[in-house]
Amino acid sequence: MDREKRKEQILDCAKKLFAEHGYYQAQISDIIRDANIARGTFYRYFTNKKDIFVTLLENFYERWVSEVSLKRKMMDLETIPPEEHFRHRVQQSLQFFAGDPYLSRIFLRMGLGLPPDMENTIKRLENQILELIVKDLNLGIKHNNIPSDIDVTVTANLLIGATLRIAYYYFAEPAKQGGAVKDVEAITDEICRIVLPGLFLKHTGAK
Repeated sequence: MDREKRKEQILDCAKKLFAEHGYYQAQISDIIRDANIARGTFYRYFTNKKDIFVTLLENFYERWVSEVSLKRKMMDLETIPPEEHFRHRVQQSLQFFAGDPYLSRIFLRMGLGLPPDMENTIKRLENQILELIVKDLNLGIKHNNIPSDIDVTVTANLLIGATLRIAYYYFAEPAKQGGAVKDVEAITDEICRIVLPGLFLKHTGAK
């Protein structure tokens, strides 16, 4: 196995253990056992448990940015219809969470109770997500699609909080909520039905 594939294998094993047992209960020895590697192999890639946990969080953010990128869908940020823009961000975010429930569970439920420096890592990632949504809202205001008198920070936090809560409920912990994973498109439709009329000045109702 080449170096990158080996690193991914170790990260995948760690991801499942952290998601199932939490940061403090999952141990390096458990990761080594599940990955079927020698202890020395682990330390070629990661210095300690915190290092591999932070790597997972940073990978989470990088992958999320890639998934919601308009460029990936060949969309022009300046010309895309605002409602399509909003729908894309929501649907791709939910699709991302649905596609990796282990990593989603780590990010969505483990922000509290971690060592301060690791809490700061999660807060930094959350702030980067917030900055992206604030940028989207300001662009909407610039093009007269969103009321100029809204509190952009409050609105961005509301949208992010609602999306993360829905992702946690339906994708990160569906078994514990007593239900099956819901269809991403159906959830996106419902979010858009509720949010779009109140957010956009010229809501068309288009899907």
